[in-house]
Amino acid sequence: MSPVTNLDNRNSGPISDEVIATLKQLGASADAPTFAALAGDRYHRVPPEVMFLRDSILPFTERRVQGPADALITNRAALLAENLAVTIVHPSADGDVELCLDLGKEVVGWVEFSLRAPEGTLVDIYLVEYRNAERIQHTGVMRNGFRYVAQDGLNHFVSLKRLAGRYLFLTLREMTGPVKIQYARVLQATYPVERRGAFRCSDVALTHIWEISAYTLRLCMEDTYTDCPLYEQTLWVGDARNESLYNAICYGAHDLTLRCLRLCAQSLDTLPIVGSQLPSSWNGLLPAWSFLWGLNVWEYYFTTGDLAGLRELYPAVLRNLRNAQGYCTDRGLFSIPAWNFFDWTGIDDKSRTVLFNSLILLGAIDAALQCCATLGESDAPWLQDFHDELLSALLPLWDDAKGSYPDSIHDDGTVSASVCQHTSVLGVLYDALPPAARDIAVRHIIAPPEGMVRIGSPFALQYALEALEKSGDVAHALQLVRALWQDMLDCGATTCWETFRNVDAPFPTRSHCHAWSSAPIYMFNRLILGIVPTGVAASEVVVSPHPLDLTWAEGVSASVRGDLRVSWRREGETLSITVEMPAGVTWRVLANDDWRGITRVVINGVEHPELLPAVAGQFV
Repeated sequence: MSPVTNLDNRNSGPISDEVIATLKQLGASADAPTFAALAGDRYHRVPPEVMFLRDSILPFTERRVQGPADALITNRAALLAENLAVTIVHPSADGDVELCLDLGKEVVGWVEFSLRAPEGTLVDIYLVEYRNAERIQHTGVMRNGFRYVAQDGLNHFVSLKRLAGRYLFLTLREMTGPVKIQYARVLQATYPVERRGAFRCSDVALTHIWEISAYTLRLCMEDTYTDCPLYEQTLWVGDARNESLYNAICYGAHDLTLRCLRLCAQSLDTLPIVGSQLPSSWNGLLPAWSFLWGLNVWEYYFTTGDLAGLRELYPAVLRNLRNAQGYCTDRGLFSIPAWNFFDWTGIDDKSRTVLFNSLILLGAIDAALQCCATLGESDAPWLQDFHDELLSALLPLWDDAKGSYPDSIHDDGTVSASVCQHTSVLGVLYDALPPAARDIAVRHIIAPPEGMVRIGSPFALQYALEALEKSGDVAHALQLVRALWQDMLDCGATTCWETFRNVDAPFPTRSHCHAWSSAPIYMFNRLILGIVPTGVAASEVVVSPHPLDLTWAEGVSASVRGDLRVSWRREGETLSITVEMPAGVTWRVLANDDWRGITRVVINGVEHPELLPAVAGQFV
């Protein structure tokens, strides 16, 4: 296809100053004949259909169904397998012919097809994540497809761009004869990983939830972690913190985590604190993400024992915190004109001083203190002073009447009237509550009072689940996961959503594949299986399963020392636990309050007669 331009180079001499002056005078008021006469043979008119390229997405998003096309398709089953058989699509006098292929689950990769068609047949391919009986959930400004113009005869094509979705729409336009399709498919493309983690239990729904969480994570692992395979396809720094936790258990691809941490550190060459999504030409700041990066550095070391990696990243950890301290106001709180975001929900977060930023900053300082102690550096006094000053600024803002911190301090100095679950979550998680406030904060995580802004996404819920685990309330943590992810399954989800279902919207969520939502990997293996590494690089592991209403569970958590395997079965009042750990791992079994009613414990075939949980204990 030859390029088209409105500039005619047959007379390429310079335009005189007189002509330029006249053109400026005429401006937009000149009619076409006057303009043509003035321009002479230096310009020529180009028909609109040549001048303007047709956007192939509009015929798809604005499509009007004329009726079924079953009679126009021969041997549709040939599309279900790769062989020499073909599906034949015949042209229609009533319009274009559209085929929808349900790929069974979300996929990401390169679209490939092979077909025979007459010259000039247009092949439009677009993918979407979700559809229901009434409508298709189109992908908005994300043009998740392409147009191919067929040559006469055989056409084989692989898309130049990775695309994602579950439903592949193949539309044939301007047909002058039959089109014979041998196949249309997506060549899956993700980071090359081996599934090492596993989870199964007596509740088939929980097993299914774990599986879709693991698959979601895989679709969001490319050369970096990404938020989603369809929309931004970008390393969002806060998303990566969650994803690295899940990856450590499921795939053990720690090289990907280290690459992301390094990319984030490099953003400090041009930004005061770690950027929000990288690498990028958009120098956006999202402080919560910057501070979660600091947590991620420590967690990476704790998981891998990579001392060289920690030493490499530590200067950036300090730089991030020193620059953040420069944004602390006279009140001692972190305050910045940035995208002060933590969750897709109604938090009052449009001011410079948003309290969840200061709370997460506390967690980042705690992580830096651990890095400092491990490396034997001398920055602990400054870090501790920074931590204590920030905590001292936060504690007076606790509202006893509301049992919460306010969402923010408005730019005019007034205290926000809004309160949210998130500050309670982060206060519990990072030990930033008045002594008498911890119990009410935990209650508000489990059952927020009327008027309190609730958690709106699985991303933010990850932190609530960690806070409940820290508080020992495992039952409520697992109840939340079971209910909220079951709702995804009830809507036919094959991957985890960006947000929980919006009952007032035509579709349940925007992105149907968001790995910041793969929390069940982390929570099920830690809480149901009870596999909790307590030493660097899984040198020490506590096994403390929470049976709750399950009768059995089994699974694996990956570690740098090898696979950590646990299975257990409850029969009446007997709990039998089997533990398999690789060399170099010291492990112990620890009783917990969810062993109520258990009077007999068998570990690797050896009975322990101690009564549990009346006498809490541990068994090696």
